[in-house]
Amino acid sequence: MQSVEKGRLAMAPADAEAWRRLSGLRRDGDATGDALVAIGRAAAIDGSRPRDLREAASIYLARGDAETAFRLLDAATALGEWPRDTGDEIVVIWRRAWLYRAIESGFMQNVLLGDLGRPVRHVCIGTDERPPLAPRTILVVLGTESTDGATLAEAHAAGRGPIGVVHMGDERGDRDKSFYGHARFVLRHYVSGMGEAHPTPAGTVVQWIPNGYANGIGPRPTSAIVPATSRRYLCTFMGYPRQDPSREELTGLLEADQLPCAYVPTPAFSAGYPPSEYAIRLEDSVFALAPRGHAVESIRFFDALERGCIPVVVKASFADVGGPMAGAPVVRLSRWGELKGFLDGILALKEDERRERLLGMQRDAIAWWTEEKARWQAKVRGVVQQGFGLG
Repeated sequence: MQSVEKGRLAMAPADAEAWRRLSGLRRDGDATGDALVAIGRAAAIDGSRPRDLREAASIYLARGDAETAFRLLDAATALGEWPRDTGDEIVVIWRRAWLYRAIESGFMQNVLLGDLGRPVRHVCIGTDERPPLAPRTILVVLGTESTDGATLAEAHAAGRGPIGVVHMGDERGDRDKSFYGHARFVLRHYVSGMGEAHPTPAGTVVQWIPNGYANGIGPRPTSAIVPATSRRYLCTFMGYPRQDPSREELTGLLEADQLPCAYVPTPAFSAGYPPSEYAIRLEDSVFALAPRGHAVESIRFFDALERGCIPVVVKASFADVGGPMAGAPVVRLSRWGELKGFLDGILALKEDERRERLLGMQRDAIAWWTEEKARWQAKVRGVVQQGFGLG
């Protein structure tokens, strides 16, 4: 049993003994599970030394348990306990595992939630840790793989809130969304998860938001973008070749060398090459192929725009007439078999005409994406402020 005394965590005798054993550990020692678990639960421990906590964290990190390692580091470096009064802040809560897996978390933090009209505190908690739901909290949920739905239901029943949700990772639109009714608003990716099949709960605003670029791809200042006519590759695809029949049609053409494109297959989703290399390759390409994955919306679409490429898509409903990205100045095809004809047509242009065409397409794409990021930031700010009753 542990108890809070004067804002710090006091240890029961069993935990104190565990701490004494842990205090003698060094990096080459063998940590006992009981000792580390006792310390890993703590947010602050009377009499603990930061150096010992850091050494214990290094043991856990070497064993591949980053979750406990970060809890120990938090205990070593935290200046105080969680504030009971967050003032006029908006609090955004992330589970640490989500930060590892959500490759567009930086775009979410810095663009979509980057200007909410109030101070924004981002909080990182453990996978099984209960989120500290203060007023004006936004809880980030990846799929529906945790107990966050039950936590929201309890908070709603107790009258705590208002609470908002960012729902990421529901690519196929088949995840449980019953917890939506416990939130004031839901910001979610993927058009496939919205519509008549998943009606909006009464009193809850459900707003689609763009995935945005992946971590390591942006932000990229427009002044640093290389002109289309100075790029080495006409088009590029770097990614996993087997994820969807439409993508397999494209990679089949690429593997048969039937397209004038740079092709770099990867062994799995977001694997094989660092994001920085992908970013470099994008910035040396005029067109970037953005085939669908599990969903019609592809993060590649936004990666391409951030790096000054012109995206090429096939039957992308989110970028077609009536979709949220309908105005995007991109290349739209009915099937990937049409790509060769389009590229051959570009190459057949006279040099001056081709230069003017490509630079014009790139300028349109950069200008549109710059305005679109600002528009969606303002849209999200409006939803959050209305949901939280902020003037």
